[in-house]
Amino acid sequence: MAHTAPVADDAPWRVTLHDDEVNTIFMVAYLLRALCGLDDLQARAATMAVHRRGRCDVAAFPDQGGAERCAVQLQRFGLHATVGRGA
Repeated sequence: MAHTAPVADDAPWRVTLHDDEVNTIFMVAYLLRALCGLDDLQARAATMAVHRRGRCDVAAFPDQGGAERCAVQLQRFGLHATVGRGA
């Protein structure tokens, strides 16, 4: 059985964007600006990280609800986003 490190109660809830073969780099960057509040440089860097590494944390929230709302907004546009907790 694998053991995972405990997560602190104040650890942020993170929205992770995963790579897909459908959405263009331009659309992903646009949606990160529009929905996650990233500036142009941040959105481009996150988009390229997703493209190269397969995933990237694109937002962090103090509460689970905020992270889930952000992930659902991304999912509504066809992006693969998940929510997790950790430092």
